[in-house]
Amino acid sequence: MIGSAAPGGQRVLDLGCGRGGLAVALHARGLSGRAVRIAVLDSGFKLVHDALVSLVNDSRIIAARDFVHADTSVADDSLDVPGQESHGTQVLATLGGLAPGHVVGPAFGAEFILAKTEDIGSETPVEEDHYVAALEWADSLGADILTSSLSYDFGYVMDGTQGISTQAANTAASRGILLVTAMGNSGPAPLTLGAPADAFGILAVGAVKRAIRKYYEQKGSTPSWLPNELTFEEKQALEEEELAKKLSKRLKAADEK
Repeated sequence: MIGSAAPGGQRVLDLGCGRGGLAVALHARGLSGRAVRIAVLDSGFKLVHDALVSLVNDSRIIAARDFVHADTSVADDSLDVPGQESHGTQVLATLGGLAPGHVVGPAFGAEFILAKTEDIGSETPVEEDHYVAALEWADSLGADILTSSLSYDFGYVMDGTQGISTQAANTAASRGILLVTAMGNSGPAPLTLGAPADAFGILAVGAVKRAIRKYYEQKGSTPSWLPNELTFEEKQALEEEELAKKLSKRLKAADEK
């Protein structure tokens, strides 16, 4: 699913401002997301941004649609709250941006489907309807992966069946789409998970950095295999080392098949 062959045969790229240890390992193996189609659902996208112009120039934006205003403009326009496109721009650049020396996303070679589903001027159930419509649209365009740094909390019991977006995510997963989503913005207290992060088979992501995990991790618990006497920075380094080891094992196993 990750793809192959970095553009121009380049094997290792300057990750700029990010540490990107796992991304470097993938890029060194020629994996850049090439031939993978990723749908991104968010608040909008500024495609003239330096980190994103390569997506346009290389014709890797397969389709773009604004589900909020029912048009094809995913950038800010006169109908939007100023800065509407900011969050989605950051997400897309982190994932597939290409500005060597500044940012290189792990999937800088992928194709993208862009859906503007969020109105930052409000928080209403219609945005969850936009999510479902965008998911169906992305499926019709052959999305392999769908990612959304979004969360919906409209009184659902988080049991994997109730949320509208959760139900849609379950259906999409059953059709072979890999779904990735944020856990929510209300952690670390219990019962703070937001839809569709409770969907069966979805990859729900929380925070690991101390400065932000208070808000983006459901409970903020430290893995049981980390000694409690370590500092947070030491624990974080061990967590990252453990992730790198797991990735290395999976890549080795894939090579042996």
